[in-house]
Amino acid sequence: MQGVSAVGRAGTLPLRWAHSTRYRGCPSLRHSRLRWYRDVTSTYRLTAEYILPAGLHLLARLTVEGLANVPLAGPVILAANHRDNLDGPLLMHVVPRTLHFAARPDGFGTGGLCAYWRRLGAFPADAWGMRHALGLLAEGGVVALFAQGMISTHLDTASGAVGLLALRSRAPVVPVAISGTEMVHVRCLFTTRARVCVRFGAPLTFTRGGRGAPRSLAVAGDILRHIGVLLAEQHGQPKYEL
Repeated sequence: MQGVSAVGRAGTLPLRWAHSTRYRGCPSLRHSRLRWYRDVTSTYRLTAEYILPAGLHLLARLTVEGLANVPLAGPVILAANHRDNLDGPLLMHVVPRTLHFAARPDGFGTGGLCAYWRRLGAFPADAWGMRHALGLLAEGGVVALFAQGMISTHLDTASGAVGLLALRSRAPVVPVAISGTEMVHVRCLFTTRARVCVRFGAPLTFTRGGRGAPRSLAVAGDILRHIGVLLAEQHGQPKYEL
């Protein structure tokens, strides 16, 4: 029994290690002890300009629409739907500006994966991260968020983070509709390449002030509805009602 128990424990070590590289066990994150990259890094360039394009060429057919809606200078918020982990690097590849991403907070502080994310310009979507994002926007940067706050093929839940940034920064918000990334798999090498489409909508502006001003969650819901319209138009479906 001792031998079986030891083998069982040993067998779980790789799984525990893999889990620890993705999720932080400690509930708090000491932001000041980590380096947060504001400028583009070699890791960012390598991922956006070489690794991701090479993979897409083999596994997917990419279509990009409305890229002219993204301002080439000044602060801007990119609010996209989130279907797969590929979505973030895909936007890095498509948008001709350096992006900074809001990502799930428990993915930081976990060693190698955390270091990689930070070198891609990612930051946690927590209270500290929102202040960080506002600072980036004040400097004329580009901040990207996933309007659902989670990976989902449905648009039934909005995250208030994108609404908060839109109201407090007053930066234009470009809705982004991404489709097909969840279909990109290695098996596409042997079948048909997945069809991936990224569509950028016209910039939206939101202001706060005055009685009855919209709250962050209401703004986030409005942004999500615009993303729904873009997705429906991609597939030739009836327009998503605003």
